[in-house]
Amino acid sequence: MEEEENSDAGETESDIFMPFISLLLVLLSKWKSHFKISDSAVEVLLKIIGNILNAIGTALCIETMKSIALAIPRTMYMFRKRLGLDRDDFDRYVVCPTCDSVYPLKDAVVTVRDGNGVRKKSAKCSHREFRRHIQKRFRKKCGTILMKTVVGKNQKEFLYPKRTFCYRHVTKSLEDMLQRPGFGEALEAWRERSSTPEGTYMDVFD
Repeated sequence: MEEEENSDAGETESDIFMPFISLLLVLLSKWKSHFKISDSAVEVLLKIIGNILNAIGTALCIETMKSIALAIPRTMYMFRKRLGLDRDDFDRYVVCPTCDSVYPLKDAVVTVRDGNGVRKKSAKCSHREFRRHIQKRFRKKCGTILMKTVVGKNQKEFLYPKRTFCYRHVTKSLEDMLQRPGFGEALEAWRERSSTPEGTYMDVFD
């Protein structure tokens, strides 16, 4: 019961500072967009801000500041999640770092059974650059390992692509464009405009 009460208290205290943290994230997002700052640079800045606030809170015994420091996201994933930005409509593919062949994520991992039980390991690139070459050595597969093993915070290992390619279908992008105010009217503007002198270009549809 005591642990549950402490947990609820911590969540409530963190919620109190969410408007301040959300405002900070919005300002950082505008700054990132205006000056074209990379995701890596923003992640570093978030960690610096969090560590500075945590250090000040620890040195001065200010629990409020320490709570704010812990609530500040440290990754771009959590940054976007806190702002409610949906970026999960991309299809993600694995790219061979040697020959640039592209694979669906499910095809880059294979399940094997050995003395340690069932486990997953990286697949190898199966691309053949010259499938019908008269010399056998030119018909061999690329064979590059597609995934790397990464150790998480809990010392748990998982597979992560060496290179990735993200693709968003063109129809989804067109749907977003058509939802913008005035976009449909702009597409039909050419029908109602006045005639222009021959050889004169006034807009993209000329």
